[in-house]
Amino acid sequence: MELMQLNYYLEHGLLEFDRKSERLVIHYDRYHDIVTGMLREVLALQYNGDAAAAGRFVDKYTTWRTDLHDRLARSMKASETYRYAYVTYGILEKPGP
Repeated sequence: MELMQLNYYLEHGLLEFDRKSERLVIHYDRYHDIVTGMLREVLALQYNGDAAAAGRFVDKYTTWRTDLHDRLARSMKASETYRYAYVTYGILEKPGP
């Protein structure tokens, strides 16, 4: 998830960080309204062409908080079973002898 989306969703209540479990809680009942709200804000910034307002929006939502984001990143990394995947495509493999 992009940092700006994460911060926007946290601020507006779509996501909540459970400090005890160090996991995100998703409030699905708020999903449509909050995602639509962010899209409206971004489209309005683009339409209006106000570079200063766009800069303020970016500055506001690209903030990295060590008390939140570092803990979340550690929790996500710890939950990974596999870091990399080896993908093969049978149709691209050379035929056998």
